[in-house]
Amino acid sequence: MLTRRDLFLSGAFASSLRPAAAQNSSAGDSGATQKGLADIRDALQSLKHAPLTRDMIDIRQKQRIHFRVNQKLPDFIDVGLTVWEGLYDWHLDNQIPLKVTRVGDRFEMEIMLIMVVLRHDLGDTQIGIPYDR
Repeated sequence: MLTRRDLFLSGAFASSLRPAAAQNSSAGDSGATQKGLADIRDALQSLKHAPLTRDMIDIRQKQRIHFRVNQKLPDFIDVGLTVWEGLYDWHLDNQIPLKVTRVGDRFEMEIMLIMVVLRHDLGDTQIGIPYDR
């Protein structure tokens, strides 16, 4: 979610002030203002849609297969350390609330309606088979 502070401190907003000031000085410069507004709109739209990582796309594909076979989304899916770190960084980069819990000796992260479980015995880039409780 984009806060007011982020908007005011963003480069897109600061750069939009220059065309607006230029429009006040010369009435015939509406093209620059329109371009500035279009740049702001594009910047806000790119912030609104957080791109999925390759690992998230792979997890989603495995969810679909599990859903077709079992008629429900899986409860858990195991991942390696590099995948876990990528999912963690994605949450931080996009300022999305992160739900990580520790259950016994394992860590779980909620993402896309399932719990992603960090497993030490999987390869760093491996994504396991989804499963239920």
